[in-house]
Amino acid sequence: MEPTRSVEVNVKNRIQRLLEHYRTLSIADAWALSRYPAIAGGVGAGLVKDFRSNLIDDLTGNSIRPQVASSTVTGQAVDLVEADGNCFALIQVGTVSGTVPTLDVSVTESATSGGSYTAISGATFTQVTASNKSQIINFRRSLRFCKLLGTIAGTSPSFALSGQIYGRRKIVR
Repeated sequence: MEPTRSVEVNVKNRIQRLLEHYRTLSIADAWALSRYPAIAGGVGAGLVKDFRSNLIDDLTGNSIRPQVASSTVTGQAVDLVEADGNCFALIQVGTVSGTVPTLDVSVTESATSGGSYTAISGATFTQVTASNKSQIINFRRSLRFCKLLGTIAGTSPSFALSGQIYGRRKIVR
């Protein structure tokens, strides 16, 4: 078997196991799965469609717009009024430069868009110190608005980064 075919088979097998446990998928797992619909083939098509239709509008997810930053970055507020409490956040980091550069990103919440934001317990990404890193975390919020807060340190640090926050649409039965 060719190496690329072997990887594809392994991914298909993992996706199949995830699909078997669909009810227990975290929204971050489902989001990751939705990024590979071609690999999932017909098996994952329903899940991908269902997942995408249950996310809050993609345009509301951007907290940290793509940028190059050298100091603390406070993302824009994301209104999650239409979401239940379970959410996930992503960060993408491109080129990193400087002497011992560090990036610590956490999710904060507030009752109002312009209000005082506090950190959500456990909603913290692993510290980033190198280029080309992506991370996804699950978290549970209790207030309407969330933002990403990126603290940058080091000597002449520079991070190309972006970050998003998403929530699953409330289901009213």
